Parts: sequence; C-alpha cells; structure tokens
Amino acid sequence: VNTPGVAADLSHISSVAQVQGFVAEKGDMKGEQPGTEEAKKNALTGADVVIIPAGVPRKPGMTRDDL
Repeated sequence: VNTPGVAADLSHISSVAQVQGFVAEKGDMKGEQPGTEEAKKNALTGADVVIIPAGVPRKPGMTRDDL
C-alpha cells in the first residue's frame, strides 16, 4: 500500500493534527531489517493515533467505488 500517499490524503483533512507516513525497508515483509526497525520507532514515538492502511491498489480504469 502506498503509505506516504495515504498520509498525504489524510493531511488534507481540516485538523490541527500532524500527519506523517512511514515505510518499511523494501521487501522486508517480516519487519527484520534495521531500516524497518528505525521506521517503526519513528512512526510510534509520540503517536496518539496509528493508522495501518491495507488493501489492494486500484487497477487501471477502477474508481474508488469499485473497490
């Protein structure tokens, strides 16, 4: 999932909240790479809310309603 894109979408909400997106090391599905550990620490430190996006990207020609 395009985590930075989701963070960008959420940042457009009229709010005083600070929004940031974090990504694991490429290919690190188990969360074992040092860069992934650092991203997790940065993402969770001081966070009041954590959103974990999941799902499949839209295929060409699909609308959000199609999902």
